[in-house]
Amino acid sequence: MLIAKLQLVSSELDHWENGCTGEHSINLWDLEFISDTEQELIEKITSHFEITKDYLQFNSCDETGRLDVQLQTLKQFDEFQLSKNQLKEFKLGNIEAYLTTFSFQVFEQKPFNLITKDS
Repeated sequence: MLIAKLQLVSSELDHWENGCTGEHSINLWDLEFISDTEQELIEKITSHFEITKDYLQFNSCDETGRLDVQLQTLKQFDEFQLSKNQLKEFKLGNIEAYLTTFSFQVFEQKPFNLITKDS
């Protein structure tokens, strides 16, 4: 069984031409996904965020088991990517958006056989 447990969510104001502002916020949520296979886990995460696999970063920052979901969002800590129209307006500089990253740690959980000793 695989478990993807959300570790942190960061969201910072972004500007298409100049990048992020450096104002970094962190929000801890309680969110996890459980599946039997890696493919099923990816499908659950992409379905939840309504995204494609392209928005996922596997073993992000060279950390084994880290899975990041990076989105351009209209509001801080939003779970949904900008619409095509909003993305166009963002690129034109007409609206502000946030770079929001959901960082998960993926664990493999196996049953443990307890052995007790009789005295």
